[in-house]
Amino acid sequence: LNEEQILLLLRRSQELDWHWYPHYAVALYTGMRNGELYALTWDKVSLDKRQILVNCSWSSKDGYKSTKSGDDRIVEIPMPLLPLLK
Repeated sequence: LNEEQILLLLRRSQELDWHWYPHYAVALYTGMRNGELYALTWDKVSLDKRQILVNCSWSSKDGYKSTKSGDDRIVEIPMPLLPLLK
């Protein structure tokens, strides 16, 4: 999806009060993978610093494991995503 398509998807899903809107918004704004989002816990989120620590992933085959690259990383929380996370 390009930026225009992403914004349209998020705007329409928010207007329709789509149940999955928060999940798609976090995924699209952060670029996190599905398994990384599933493994994400609040202790990895710093709203003050606007950062998310991505240090594990989850899959139905292996359960919790390291990320695809095997390296921890910090993802910046974009300003438009802050109100949703708060």
